[in-house]
Amino acid sequence: RVYALCPDTGQLTTLVERPFQIGHVQCSTTDPDLIMYCHETGGASPQRMWLMRLSEGVSRPLFPLPGHPWVTHETFTGDGQRIVFIRNPEGMAVIRPDNSELTEIDLPRAWHPGPNRDGSLVVFDSHDGYVGLWSAATGRAHLLVTEELGPGAPHLHPCFLPDDRTVVWTASGNGRPHPAIARGVGA
Repeated sequence: RVYALCPDTGQLTTLVERPFQIGHVQCSTTDPDLIMYCHETGGASPQRMWLMRLSEGVSRPLFPLPGHPWVTHETFTGDGQRIVFIRNPEGMAVIRPDNSELTEIDLPRAWHPGPNRDGSLVVFDSHDGYVGLWSAATGRAHLLVTEELGPGAPHLHPCFLPDDRTVVWTASGNGRPHPAIARGVGA
């Protein structure tokens, strides 16, 4: 289930009830009527991503491609106009909430995407311990840093700060997790 919590009364209201484990619940950054959640499986699922307009009370599939090997790590862009996600093993993809304008990005090692406000830049990490940056303007990616992941350490999960020029992530290549920062990214 997905619940709404009233901060004044503590009352819970059920928003979504599904016959599967729900994960990665997110509210649109600009549309208070739109939420996204996923069918959490720890691997491939029959339909991973779902959107719901609260005013309609109906869940709809996002990126409905039956049989796709593995879709994961979905996140809204800061302006709420797009959703960036991983198509494992191919790379990333960007799509609008109405399932239009799908852009597939060939980045086979990308794992956790972190888009800037309008999705024109996306930072991402890999299981290999690097942080990369993809640009919509060029359609290309380049490395920002390598060797940022220590054995058994947390994922890097890079993301942009609200200035859209600073990226932060959890580095652990030196043996212990600590915050890492790159300034002037995409400038």
